[in-house]
Amino acid sequence: MNRRIDDTETRSVFRSDRFFLSDGRWYFSTREVPSLGPYARRAEAERALVDFITQKTGAPPGTIDPWNTPGARN
Repeated sequence: MNRRIDDTETRSVFRSDRFFLSDGRWYFSTREVPSLGPYARRAEAERALVDFITQKTGAPPGTIDPWNTPGARN
């Protein structure tokens, strides 16, 4: 994906899925921590990511959408 910067320069931006499966266990990654887990199910990893973002940002509980955060795949 290319992104325009100052209308004169372009650069490539690469994104990947935050969630990954390794040895049958689910993990998620953030900018701060390359892998957090393991979790038995992806849904558990997704809930843990929401908790992680809520804690880091101080957002009110229930306001974080893990699919609308940088690095999340739709």
